[in-house]
Amino acid sequence: MEIAKPVQRCSSDHQEDAASILSTSSESPELRSQDEDIRSIASESVHSVTSTFKYGHESFEPFRIKVAQLCQEIWPLAGTTSRRKRSRCRALIRRLFRRTPSTIFTIHRGPGGSFNRIVDIEVKESAKGTPTSYVLRIPRFENARPDRDLAILEYVCQYYPSVPVAEVVKSDLTCNNVIGKPYLLQEKLSGFQVHSDAAEYLHLTHQQKLDFASQFGTILRTLFERKSKEPGLIELTSPSNTAEPSHGENACKFCIRPFEVGRPSPMGTEGHLDATPASGYQPDYTSPLNFLQGQLGRWQADAEMRGDELEAECMDKSSRLAAQLEKAGFLGKEGNAYVPSHRDLNNGPQNILIDVDQNGKLSITGILDWDSAIFAPAVVACQPPMWIWAWDSNGEEDEKLANETPPTMEAWQLKKAFEDAVGPGWLRLSYGHGFRLARKLCEFAFEGVHSSWKLEEMQELFREWAAMRPEGMEKIDGPMDDEDSPSDNDDSNGLSSI
Repeated sequence: MEIAKPVQRCSSDHQEDAASILSTSSESPELRSQDEDIRSIASESVHSVTSTFKYGHESFEPFRIKVAQLCQEIWPLAGTTSRRKRSRCRALIRRLFRRTPSTIFTIHRGPGGSFNRIVDIEVKESAKGTPTSYVLRIPRFENARPDRDLAILEYVCQYYPSVPVAEVVKSDLTCNNVIGKPYLLQEKLSGFQVHSDAAEYLHLTHQQKLDFASQFGTILRTLFERKSKEPGLIELTSPSNTAEPSHGENACKFCIRPFEVGRPSPMGTEGHLDATPASGYQPDYTSPLNFLQGQLGRWQADAEMRGDELEAECMDKSSRLAAQLEKAGFLGKEGNAYVPSHRDLNNGPQNILIDVDQNGKLSITGILDWDSAIFAPAVVACQPPMWIWAWDSNGEEDEKLANETPPTMEAWQLKKAFEDAVGPGWLRLSYGHGFRLARKLCEFAFEGVHSSWKLEEMQELFREWAAMRPEGMEKIDGPMDDEDSPSDNDDSNGLSSI
């Protein structure tokens, strides 16, 4: 049996002895369990190759050893006395994967995402003890902002205790630690992701789907009911580089930071117009329209600084479109009330955990991946999750059809269960093509227009609005329209088509 990478730090004199450690059957069951865990490294290395090459990461085997060292620091040694070691390799294995003869760390490569490397950790106080599970999240990119990830998680835990979110039990926002990367350590929530093989949404019973629709609607209603007077990104007012959760008088304090404006990067934007007055627009959050026009004005100023006439024109026209949407009533009547928007929930269930008990009763046990959460105009948070009642196997539900009567009684019951739970305030800004277009316009205000396909999406937005704008409103040509084409200001379909 060739074991190369797990013992690569050992001299050749000890490689044979290391192999004997992994194959021995004379040790205690506890040690054999750890030997099996070490063997799993070799098989896990096959799966880690993709992320290693794709993101330029350190391969999982040596990284796993660093994680084990981090575990020892988080759950420190307490008067350990170790027996005679058979080799340096055995000493390394025991030192890294065991706190004491009765405490065991089990470390596995988790299913990482686009922005974070994931490591699953289990801690057992004894070989027969019940393990406590954690998730270690390490940003993939150097310009990541784990401080913002920490801020939104702490915010939700502090202000929405009924929303199931994995609590951060330890964090280090620097690279000054044994793994050499910032990290967040969270409790691992129970359950399965709704889109996984273990909990495929379509395989749920109708009653389980009804329970899901009702509970999910309640979660969205809870988020919707707490308002902020400012839109933007949630940050800690005085973030500590290394922290444990704070409660009571030491609870975290937060601020809302304006959206960034600048070129895209792997983790968002690299803004050089973060100071809002630099564009000539003072922050005005007294209404969604004032916010949108100010934010679009910042993008316009950014484009003009770079000499991008097309993008500057896009933002100028978008500002005019915002005024028309507001006049038609599609930016909401909430005034300066902005709500948290997860932004990655209503398009599908991939970030939702569920569990089903022995009696078949379903519970939502977790909401994942809050990285993109923001405070935004209320209309942004009210995208209807029509996959609940109109599931498309390709994930291509058409929001234009969201308010149509479902074709079956079962689908109608699912839609009604969700609507009853989410409440009339949320629903008021959900259905209707005008609200859908308003959400799309807000997306451009948050993220800008940095690609040809985004430009095409903006063009489609203008075309749709031109066909449905209220009678008497001026037609605004899209950014790709010929300015010399005949105007059809008077041939709109009016409000009856909206």
